[in-house]
Amino acid sequence: MDFCLEIFKSNIPLKEQEFYEYTLSAVGSVDNFYQLSGKAEYALSSQNKFKFVSRKGDTYLYSLEQLQNIPQIEGVKIEFTGCKKLDVNNYKEVYSNLIAYHINKILKQKKTFDEKSKKKIEKYKIKLKKSIYNPVMLQNEGEKYTSIINDDGIRVYRVFDIMPYIDENRYAYLRCDIRHVFESEKTIYDMMKENKKIIGLKVDYIWTNNTNSTGIIEEIIDKTISDKLSELKGQSLIDYFINTNQSYRVNKFTEEDKKANVIKVKGCNKKPLYFIPHSLKQVIDRESLKKIDSKFSRDIEKYIKMNMNYRMKVLADFLDDIGCIKELGNLKFDFNLCRTSELGFKEGKIEKPYVLVANKEKIKNKRDVFNKGYFKKPNNKIRVAVMCPKGYLEETKMAFEKISSFNTKGYIKNKGKLYKKIEIEGLLDLEETNIFYEYNIGDITEYKRTALNLIKNNEKVDLVLCVIPNEHDENNPYSEFKTVWAKYKIPSQMICVDSIKVINDCSNMNNYNGLYYINEISLGMLVKSGGVPWILEEITGDVDCFIGLDVGNPQKGIRYPSSSVLFDKNGTFINYFKPEIPQTGEIIVDKILQEIFDNIILSFETKFNQPPKHIVIHRDGFAREDINWYKQYFQSKNIKFDIVEVKKQGAVKFATKKGNVFINPEAGCYVTNGQYAYLVTNDIKLGSPRPLKIEKVYGDIPLDDIVKQIYYLSELHVGSFKKTRLPVTTEYADRISKNIMYIPSGCLSDKLFFL
Repeated sequence: MDFCLEIFKSNIPLKEQEFYEYTLSAVGSVDNFYQLSGKAEYALSSQNKFKFVSRKGDTYLYSLEQLQNIPQIEGVKIEFTGCKKLDVNNYKEVYSNLIAYHINKILKQKKTFDEKSKKKIEKYKIKLKKSIYNPVMLQNEGEKYTSIINDDGIRVYRVFDIMPYIDENRYAYLRCDIRHVFESEKTIYDMMKENKKIIGLKVDYIWTNNTNSTGIIEEIIDKTISDKLSELKGQSLIDYFINTNQSYRVNKFTEEDKKANVIKVKGCNKKPLYFIPHSLKQVIDRESLKKIDSKFSRDIEKYIKMNMNYRMKVLADFLDDIGCIKELGNLKFDFNLCRTSELGFKEGKIEKPYVLVANKEKIKNKRDVFNKGYFKKPNNKIRVAVMCPKGYLEETKMAFEKISSFNTKGYIKNKGKLYKKIEIEGLLDLEETNIFYEYNIGDITEYKRTALNLIKNNEKVDLVLCVIPNEHDENNPYSEFKTVWAKYKIPSQMICVDSIKVINDCSNMNNYNGLYYINEISLGMLVKSGGVPWILEEITGDVDCFIGLDVGNPQKGIRYPSSSVLFDKNGTFINYFKPEIPQTGEIIVDKILQEIFDNIILSFETKFNQPPKHIVIHRDGFAREDINWYKQYFQSKNIKFDIVEVKKQGAVKFATKKGNVFINPEAGCYVTNGQYAYLVTNDIKLGSPRPLKIEKVYGDIPLDDIVKQIYYLSELHVGSFKKTRLPVTTEYADRISKNIMYIPSGCLSDKLFFL
């Protein structure tokens, strides 16, 4: 194997150089001085025509020349303190920012020929100092560049997120990620002139380098941008830009421009903000683009879903454009210096594990479970009630008959004929209840009433099979039904109307598409009734229990931590626990940790008649909880423990190189530098895989073994044949967090309500 990362090493080490220093000090009472120092950094740069300024910590700012315009900022004083040489190793943050600054300067000068407009245009647009926008795409076939823009002026930008860093030997590294954003060529001012509705739109403030610059338009104020505003201390918006050395933004405004109304925006901190409409653009994400122009959204797939060969081609071109940075002694980022050996990583490959099903028989293809039998069936027969929208009762009954006969007899029944589909009978034990309910679409109160009536009038129901509309809008009863039934500890399996139509289409039983849906529904019914389709043959390491922790955020400011639990080396899913106590913040407080782990240990003792000896905790995201609490808690119980961070975001993509071609790494490939690892868990047909970032926080298990455990656990999703990118520990903890209202509180359960 020859792995290459999207990180590129410099040809030479950095040399120290002189900088001009400014000291920051608080004025009066200040709550968050670090935030103020960031504001001072931006203000000092922006009021000096965006010349280089970088901070170190919250006390010092550095520039390449003595800056003349010192901004006045409430709560902080900026004072020039002299010129000094900065040691590279002690000022890595400053030198990293300096590299980004020089890259920006170089790329601002680049132009290329645009095949769409048939003219030379700017190749790069610098919006943020570490996010470089590319308005023209290098095509996968050939070396031509073209704008990707629809008839209404929505353009696709390829964004290079650059993250320079420096090692102890003063070599620089350029980590570079690629993403795509969509931006309208039209400002909110343009939309207002076209009489388009703008109230309620999510907008971005485009005259800033601040990453946190979005909000929702609340109102068009009955004042113009030339009128004085009390909110701006008696200045107009135009005056504000003139007085902050940004007159270039408004000095070409026509008289008509100056009569534009002020736009009131609710920012992320909920405070009202006031803007010139020319400075705002609508935020367009992939979902909104599908609604605005579905054909355009489909057409751009070939540019957005980039395999690793296309990505590396684009990155090579990007590095060529940067070239040598003369101001840093002709430092250059070398495309050929991206192999694991050059970057201090080692590489590995984990083979796909076997899973065990009925009678501990080994399989690799999970679909074989329907011919072998489940690892564990529910202890009792499953009493199923069925609900559907009015007008779909007969179709629903037909589909349920096929689902039932498949699970109990192994065949599909159609027009009196039996079609054998699996080798065994009694895959699931379903008890016939003949409970069928209908509901009216569109009335939320009616949804709740019908859901309650089903439970109250039929005490002996273990599972509800419910047909819902295809559209996921405000009329869809999914949320109301799930919430009501969860309160009564009744799981439910939802099926879309289109799915029952496919199940009932038996026109070609030799190529019966409905079987896929029956398989998926059957797995859902199994795991929501306490059954287990398969377990792993073995997981690396002497571990008794794997635990997933995550913090949900269903309501602003109120969070629910959740735990999903996997026991023993086989990853047998026993139960999960959702605490009743809500909290604020991402850190799980000690009281809730105590509640979670007490329940875990007690349930383990119930199952195995002894406490666990070794626990591995997978934390979704950052493990910010107090490590001393864990030490005190587990050491008092003589239990070994490891804590591992499993991060969905932040991993570097990497490729396998074969000759001169880069290909997507297979599932199970990983790279590690001893501190953390990047692991690919899924094979991707379109685009390129997103690795997980895995970092050990505490414990004795070697990182390579941790990576193997996580890969194996990513193969263990039990509610579908579809593989999960995350290990089931954090995948299920994450799903519990996002579906918190659909899950019974304060109890251990082996019924997977959240799938």
